[in-house]
Amino acid sequence: QILLDELSSTKHWVSMHVSDHSGFHYRKFLIKSLISRTVTNNSILVQNQLVNEQTPSLPKNEKNEVFEAASTEDQRIDLAHLLEEELEFCTDLIDTFPGHETLWCHREDLSIKYPFEAVSHVSQAMDVDGLNDSSKQGYTQETKRLKRAPTQDSLGLEMEYRFIDNILANCRDVEQARFATAYRKWLISFLGQ
Repeated sequence: QILLDELSSTKHWVSMHVSDHSGFHYRKFLIKSLISRTVTNNSILVQNQLVNEQTPSLPKNEKNEVFEAASTEDQRIDLAHLLEEELEFCTDLIDTFPGHETLWCHREDLSIKYPFEAVSHVSQAMDVDGLNDSSKQGYTQETKRLKRAPTQDSLGLEMEYRFIDNILANCRDVEQARFATAYRKWLISFLGQ
């Protein structure tokens, strides 16, 4: 809850300081922390479910207390919705304050890096890089597949291209057009499409 509150409280500050990278770096740190925490909580939840299944000797109410403790700590953060809101916030700032490179850098991180992390971490409940679990030192076939997988579905990519087209069609700011064009080139080179 503290991370969510902090993310919410920084929203006004970054909207008043759109050229300051530090505020957006902090927001990215908070989002990454939320993703990491959700993965950890999901792992605890899965472990507790396994303990409940494997310990039939415990009375029913003790098993429920263990499970409820994990469920209370894991507040079921909807990361996809959170990331979607952050992307919309960034879109609004780009529209409101044209020509600020910081906003485009933040969008780049959001549109590619974090949705992939959220989807892979939440749906697979695993750390792709093996940083959180020392037992995952080697690469598995699943890890290799996730690393090679496209970072965003085609609908999300189409939405990004439409966003760029809309900016380029309606903008009168030379810097805004330059950043939008650079962002499009980055998407093409990053995704190879």
